[in-house]
Amino acid sequence: MAGKLEIGGQSFETKAISPTWHLMKYAKCQQRGYEASKTYKTAKASGDEEAQAAAEVIMEESSNQLLVIQYNLIMRILKADERARFEAFMDEADLEPDELEGALQQAISGMDAEERPKEEPLSSSVTAQQTPPKLRAVSFAQGTVALDPPEGISSTG
Repeated sequence: MAGKLEIGGQSFETKAISPTWHLMKYAKCQQRGYEASKTYKTAKASGDEEAQAAAEVIMEESSNQLLVIQYNLIMRILKADERARFEAFMDEADLEPDELEGALQQAISGMDAEERPKEEPLSSSVTAQQTPPKLRAVSFAQGTVALDPPEGISSTG
């Protein structure tokens, strides 16, 4: 079932896909950048300029890769005949900070709601433990990827 990506007063038709792979790539890239920032701080504290410079390169690469992943996901969810119109709009749009990320998050959340079948609640904790949780994206903002487990499943372990 098709959905919409709504941004800046415009609406673009999307196709239903599973965004999980893109979200996993995003989280992995984000983790790489986070690890590099920890290395950078340690190197700076110890005065290791070479390690500091290497960490800066990784952080910049990770930041750029995050943007590429977002772009690829947007192009993947948009229907083919909407892509050129979307790019033309975005080239001229005056958007608020994080407006694009919010619109992408809404579009993904809408897909997730359409894909999720209506099921009866699980009656036993044994059954719940045997059923792998379905996760849905709750944030695609720069610097955060959060996955929100369904009710009754702890995200802390």
